[in-house]
Amino acid sequence: MTLGKKGSRKIIVGDEEFRWTISATTKGLIVLIVEHGKEKGRRIEVHIKSDINDFWVEFPNLDSLNLKVVKPKDVVMIIIEAIKQGWKPTEKGSPLVFAWDSDKLKALMDKSKLVSDLRNLYSNELLNPFPYRDTDRIQAMYKHEFSLIPNEIFNADFNDYCMTITGTISYVLNGHEDDIPLRQINLLKMNFFERFTKYIFLEMNIAQFSIFNTEYKSYEKARKLLLEILEL
Repeated sequence: MTLGKKGSRKIIVGDEEFRWTISATTKGLIVLIVEHGKEKGRRIEVHIKSDINDFWVEFPNLDSLNLKVVKPKDVVMIIIEAIKQGWKPTEKGSPLVFAWDSDKLKALMDKSKLVSDLRNLYSNELLNPFPYRDTDRIQAMYKHEFSLIPNEIFNADFNDYCMTITGTISYVLNGHEDDIPLRQINLLKMNFFERFTKYIFLEMNIAQFSIFNTEYKSYEKARKLLLEILEL
């Protein structure tokens, strides 16, 4: 048991004792933490949309706020539903993460598992040399299309796309997610062709450039994984 009596509340569900507390995270979100009250086991962390922590900050302008308050009856419902979905409170393991919305509990991916997958992906697929051979072939094959793009710097643009992803990975793997610049997060939401629309003519044809295609797919996997992690 890691939740102390001070700062947490006891609740009985069936014949089992649990302890729970509410933790503020980012603006507009609170997290309900629940674990077994007697044995050291696996906790659940439940993300709940609420602006309740901004009540006094925004007072008296409260009309736009979601003032959701977690009540003991909500905690009981969440515990019962989490157990139905496979939570075993007395078994050890990393926290199970859920979202609670409109009285429905939805399992989210285990963040620690996602970070581990990201670390493995980085080590195994993102440390290859820059695919100059294929980028040269691409520019030669589409010489006319490239000639129509003013100030075209294909290699630099693809490198910028890759560096945005690897730079964000560095923040996440070192536990500094809160320090990621907002501009970097916004760039991360776009794939290469969404960010650099001038190369859209390539998107449906990159499969014929195997090295570049493999590299691009690996970076896309990493980009999407990062977005999943940052949403938790």
